[in-house]
Amino acid sequence: YIFAGATNGLYVSTDGGMNWTFSSLSNKDVLSIETSNNIVLAGVNYGGAYLSTDYGLSWIQIFVNDYCVNAIKITGNNILAGTSFLGMFISSNNGSNWTKTDLSAWDVYGLTANNENIYAGIWAGGVYNSSNNGTEWLPIGMNTQYPTGSSYIQCITSLNNNIVIGTNATGILKTTNNGLNWIQTTLTSQCVLALLTNGDTIYAGCKNWHDDGGIYKSTDGGLSWGMTSFNHNDALSILINGNKMFVGTGYHGVYYSSNNGINWVKTPFPTEQHTVYTLALKGNNIYAGTGRAIYLSTNDGNNW
Repeated sequence: YIFAGATNGLYVSTDGGMNWTFSSLSNKDVLSIETSNNIVLAGVNYGGAYLSTDYGLSWIQIFVNDYCVNAIKITGNNILAGTSFLGMFISSNNGSNWTKTDLSAWDVYGLTANNENIYAGIWAGGVYNSSNNGTEWLPIGMNTQYPTGSSYIQCITSLNNNIVIGTNATGILKTTNNGLNWIQTTLTSQCVLALLTNGDTIYAGCKNWHDDGGIYKSTDGGLSWGMTSFNHNDALSILINGNKMFVGTGYHGVYYSSNNGINWVKTPFPTEQHTVYTLALKGNNIYAGTGRAIYLSTNDGNNW
């Protein structure tokens, strides 16, 4: 099963994305999706959250109707719901009841997990950490080390004991002690839109604000960065499939590199859909999400 959230509801594909069915969760602006076996959770813009236990065939509302649920995650026996304005909520009974955590009065836009630690990215509020499945949250170093403007978190990834943060204006920050202290890396003054870890290498996709956008690369845990030959362009999304790395761009479709970013080839992406906001992989199928449609390649980007 593949699920896609849209401004008019949630779609389901059971054949690798060749065909899509509009689920019964309709007329909803779906902001976030989480799956676990037959369970599907959907966070909705000013619509709370919905639960399906049959792969999206039927839905029940499990969260307050007028909340914006930007991020939703299953962790252990708990469900976490990150909202706009009201912070993080937790349920330990599949959404029948919810408790507001001590991470309150914030806009929660991202959730990620690294072993037993859960990290929440907060708009204009930095990063918070929970080590007990989301019950309690503590702010970690960057909240006080850097001015508020630098803590607009766009993306987050981890590599070994490194946690790497992409920000909206101050490039990339990293921590090696679970957020107690943060280091400004050599990638500064950048709007970082995507982070991807591949082995011991981290790739960063940056917006082309000052003619310096593109794909950057780090081989030392995110401390130092160098630009690849994909430059002077918006890099909105990154995906690796085998020995190929793909990048979704603003206004120029999809490119790939088969030599770790040294050279890039433009794929024959449909010309009417230039901006690729997201890339995803299932099996050998590559999916590209644009502002108006989802495109599928079954032959490593040679056709869409």
